[in-house]
Amino acid sequence: MSTRVYLSKHTCQTTPQEDTPVCIRIQLSRATVNDLHKRLQHAYQRDDVRLVRRITVLLDLLVEQVPMAVLCARWGLSLSCLYTWQKALLLRGMDSLVYRHGGGRRPKLTLRQKKRLVELIEAGPLVVGFETACWNSVLIRVLIWRRATGHPASQPLFPTNHRNAPSAEPGCRTRGRRLYGRPRGAKV
Repeated sequence: MSTRVYLSKHTCQTTPQEDTPVCIRIQLSRATVNDLHKRLQHAYQRDDVRLVRRITVLLDLLVEQVPMAVLCARWGLSLSCLYTWQKALLLRGMDSLVYRHGGGRRPKLTLRQKKRLVELIEAGPLVVGFETACWNSVLIRVLIWRRATGHPASQPLFPTNHRNAPSAEPGCRTRGRRLYGRPRGAKV
């Protein structure tokens, strides 16, 4: 990859109020343009929409010489964003085209648990022990809870036949305590 950037001066018309007429055009080397096209193809293959947009805008700006106002209108970007992308490419080269992970909370399921969950979801809710044929978010949460607690799928989640068993209804009382909330007679 070549790090050379060619600057060329063009003559431009100036008004009498201007005292320093300067028009600068940034031209990238052929190797840099080829590297940008390769990165663009890799971004398409990875479905990295942010990187596809950024490289496409930079190619239009620096190779095709599309005006910044047109690019801002076409892509819905600000001028400062375009200047930042251009400056980063000129200063850091191809290293500026890497988006880093922003962090976030650690996943609650391990990779092995995720693979097992995908297998169970693809098998369908009837195979796992649910009475419906369609998945929804509640069923998936219950499935994860069953697997985490070792709850057998053959038993109902909220049995109501036993005297001390919790009920499916949150407000139902059982031996002086409600299943959800505070005990009966507790002061607020």
